[in-house]
This record gives sequence, structure tokens and C-alpha cells, in this order.
Amino acid sequence: MLAAEGLSLNEVIGLCRDGIREVRRTPEERRDYVVQVGLIELLLAATELRWRTERQPDAVMEALAEEGVRAAGLSPIPQVLSARMIMLQGKIALHADTIDEAVRLLGEAHRLAHEAGDPCTIFRSKLCRRASRKHKCLVC
Repeated sequence: MLAAEGLSLNEVIGLCRDGIREVRRTPEERRDYVVQVGLIELLLAATELRWRTERQPDAVMEALAEEGVRAAGLSPIPQVLSARMIMLQGKIALHADTIDEAVRLLGEAHRLAHEAGDPCTIFRSKLCRRASRKHKCLVC
């Protein structure tokens, strides 16, 4: 959607970072955790190419994924959003070459996706689990 607006990857990353800062400033009782998770998910996806070229995600990305997992748990749809965020944690672990942790996280994401019954998240989790076995996570 953002690409259709003609935004560059760096602009998307900047908008996500701005949005995350705004969400963090919102009092917790009024915070929209679905939006927070969506912004974190988009930021992590937009920066994934950098993980691949640098061969390792940095601690900021790992902390963002952890923040996303916490926000997902506070959202009105915790299983779906938790599955998506744990999937990203698994991808980060995979790119950081912590394969056992990646497989564990991707398995947990797959289980949560099935429990939630969200077809898109189930499909993405299946792709990630298969790719993790080959030590590549290309699509998820």
C-alpha cells in the first residue's frame, strides 16, 4: 500500500518509526495495540533486507520484536498478533544464526496461528517453518 503511494523504503521506515514513537507516547489505557503491532511488524519487514546484507539483525530490531510481542498480548486479538510477532522473532533468530531458537519460535508461532484460526497467519507460519528447516526464510 505504501509503495503504491510512491514512498521509498527509507520513507516507509521513517514513517513507521514516527508512528511507533507516537504510539509509545499514548497512555497505555488509550493505546491502540493493534496499530502498535502493525507498525512494528511493518518496520521489521521493511528493514529485513538490511538484516540479510549485514548478516545479523541488531539489538534494536530484537527489542522491537519483543515490544511487539508484549503489545500483541494486550491487543483484542492476542493469538493472531502474537503469532505474527513471534514469527518475526523467529526470523530474527534465524538471521542471527541461532537456529534452535528460530525453530522453537517459528513452531510456537505456527501453533498460535492454528489456535487463532487465521488463514493468512497459518499460511505464513507454514512457509517460515519450512524455510527455517533449510535455514532460509524467504517469504514469511
